[in-house]
Amino acid sequence: MKGCGPDQLETVILLDTWTAFVEILDASALYILAGFLLAGILHAVLDRRESLLDPLRGKGPKPVLLSALIGVPLPLCSCSVLPTAVALRRGGAGKGATASFLITVPETDIVSILLTWGLLGPVMAIARPVASLFTGLTAGLAIDADERSEAPAPAADPLAMAPPPATGGGCCCHSQAAPAAPDPTPAQRAGAWLRDTFRFGFVTFFDNLVLLLLGGLLLSAAIGAIFPRLETTLLTQGHLLSYLLMLLVGIPMYICATASTPVAAALVAAGLSPGAALILLLTGPATNSAGLLMVRREFGNRSFAIYLGTVVVTSLLAGMLLDLLVLKTPLPSPIASIGGHVHEEAGARWATWLFLLLSAAAIIRRLRGRLASRKD
Repeated sequence: MKGCGPDQLETVILLDTWTAFVEILDASALYILAGFLLAGILHAVLDRRESLLDPLRGKGPKPVLLSALIGVPLPLCSCSVLPTAVALRRGGAGKGATASFLITVPETDIVSILLTWGLLGPVMAIARPVASLFTGLTAGLAIDADERSEAPAPAADPLAMAPPPATGGGCCCHSQAAPAAPDPTPAQRAGAWLRDTFRFGFVTFFDNLVLLLLGGLLLSAAIGAIFPRLETTLLTQGHLLSYLLMLLVGIPMYICATASTPVAAALVAAGLSPGAALILLLTGPATNSAGLLMVRREFGNRSFAIYLGTVVVTSLLAGMLLDLLVLKTPLPSPIASIGGHVHEEAGARWATWLFLLLSAAAIIRRLRGRLASRKD
């Protein structure tokens, strides 16, 4: 900014970042809360109908398709995706079904889909899960086809077999349910459903994601405040270069599906093409270092190469197709310019305050847990 010294410029950037953070939060809080509510409902359903996941443990195209379909909205926290996938694999799921599950679960969930709708509009909100579903299906079917072409693998060690954890959580989202009372009344059953829904959606799952989500919101606000003052031709000029840059950023790094959404929205507002942002949203969650190491260990080098190659190629194709679509039909987004103008009707102030209260409660619970563990 002309006429500003370094101290003044820093103050202006901080103020713009705070303003952008408040605007993004106002625009997205209602979608975030709705997403966590739906995540709680989905958990309550699957917790009572674990048999719904039984078809994932077979082999062939049907388990691959079911894994992809279930994985797109499934609200598994970041630390439970890998152990849940390993348990499915050792519990009898084929490589293809497990790979499909590993891709679609971290790439999207019900919270990130609704947040994408709120920040980037309906086109991106539809394109993101569709691309994730296609990627999971392609990788799963390709790995299964390659496995059939190889010599039969030796039977698994029965001692290594592990039953899949409860859908609600793996290492950090699983909560032990209290024994059901004999012959509960309809009112008791409804109360149990409500308790499980809200406990998982707004305590267990929310606590696991809140710091990542707040970090993503702050990072997106900083991008909105800083990028207009920088030369960003590397991002905004030449789609191919921006595609490759998003791949280089997304592949080695873990980017939570929900927390990465406001970051992608900020980059789009700063001039990045929607297709390049979609590449970041797809590759980041599906190809983090821990996940890739697990795939290589459990599947072998050939399946690992197919897994990574499929994610890269399908993400590039999805980004290119989205940009071709946007060239013909501009991408509508509630955020015209982060740090500038957010449509007032996109958000609800009560939702913002409720989200902040829930976040404060989650942070307090986490601090209390750490203090208690230190005392022990």
